Amino acid sequence: MNKQGSNKRRADQGWTMEGAPMQGIAVPDAGFAIRGIFKNRAEWLGRTVGLCAENITIQEHADILSKHLAPKVFKPTKMTSDAFSKLPFPGAKHLGDMFKFYRVGNPDRSAELTRQLYPGTRGLDQWVVDNKEALLNVLDKK
Repeated sequence: MNKQGSNKRRADQGWTMEGAPMQGIAVPDAGFAIRGIFKNRAEWLGRTVGLCAENITIQEHADILSKHLAPKVFKPTKMTSDAFSKLPFPGAKHLGDMFKFYRVGNPDRSAELTRQLYPGTRGLDQWVVDNKEALLNVLDKK
């Protein structure tokens, strides 16, 4: 299989959350929230803070991407995290374990707390709008 075909196949496999929601946050938004912690050190000292912008399913991720990046259509995979772990590319096991952790580990992250620290925290919908051109450029590279 050529390199292009191999990359396409990996992209088709997608995130394997088996219906569970996944927390996410844009790196710059996480940075602003962390800055809020440092600016109010006494309030946050000794607390664990799990940052996220929202908690949405992979179907919701696909719907948002499809809405903003049309005519491209995104669909969630039916593959399990265990099957993903067995794919023949470097890092597949680690990614499969990460997907499984998100599905069964129930990471403690709070969108409400994150927005308290940084009210400008964007959900995926706004992030895709803000990054549409860059996303399309990457997706259209051949």
